[in-house]
This record gives sequence, C-alpha cells and structure tokens, in this order.
Amino acid sequence: MRSLLVAALALPLAACWGAPGHLSFTGEPPGDNETWISGNDTGPEDTDGTYNDGVSPVIREADAWCYVTDDAGDWWGFEANGDDPQGSDTIKSYLDSGVTVLDSAGTTVANIALVCEANGQCWGSAQAEHIDIYCDNPQSYDFVFVIEDEQGHGSSGTTVPGRYGTGPTG
Repeated sequence: MRSLLVAALALPLAACWGAPGHLSFTGEPPGDNETWISGNDTGPEDTDGTYNDGVSPVIREADAWCYVTDDAGDWWGFEANGDDPQGSDTIKSYLDSGVTVLDSAGTTVANIALVCEANGQCWGSAQAEHIDIYCDNPQSYDFVFVIEDEQGHGSSGTTVPGRYGTGPTG
C-alpha cells in the first residue's frame, strides 16, 4: 500500500515539467542539456542548454579558429549551424554582428559579420590584423555567436573558445 501511494504521488510530478503553464507532456523531463520547446508535445529537443521559445532560431553548432597563411598572415574563421522553427531559410543571410569576440576579462574586442545560406550554415572570416587578435593564443578568447531570423527573432548566444586551425575550413 505504501509503495502504491509513493508511486501515485510521483506520477503527477513527472507529468508537470516544462515551461510555466505547460502540463500536458507526460514523458521524461529533459536532461541537463535539453529543454522543452514550446508547442512540441512529442518530447524535449536537445538544444545544448538553450531554451527555444518555438519562434526564435537556435544555433546547433559553432566554431572559431585561427590559422596562419604564408602570404596573408593570421586569419580567423567562423562557422555556425543554425535552424529556425519557421525553416532554416528564414535565417537572415547577413548578420552584421553575428560573432562577438570577448577577451579573457569578458570585454568585447571585436564584432564579426556572418553570412548565412538557406540551409542554416553561416560563415565568416577576419584578418587578424584588422581585429587585432592574432594566432598567438586563440584559446584566450571567447566567441559568442548569435543568429536572427527575418522576423527579427534572435537566438540565444552560443559561446565557444577560440582554437588553432589548419586553414580556412577549420
């Protein structure tokens, strides 16, 4: 009898996780790197810790790397893979400040433009000389990626550390 009562009390708790006011999902609650997406009663989607409101785009992956060329010196390459609930083709094709560069103190030292394709792939690059960030110690910088859709909804910032790369493609 006692175990039946404990089980009966635990069931409502499992059914009530999610955003405020959302009580209809009865699956397992999201893990540490998962969140409930509004309007998605089939279960949580892995958004790498980013809450998706069901309207704003989400960055699935991001990368920032520094590489050295023989003729043009140090360069930075940037790549993000995003998606939008209305379709990845609604992500803006040009994002003036798609990447914000932070130094080890958290101070903004540069903003980099991203160009996005209809499939959600976004790319950018910058000559180190122009942003005054060279390949000496790329891991001492953090890069915050943000994308936006055509309706003006912005993603949450996705932060990645800089790394050494081998060339323009990573």
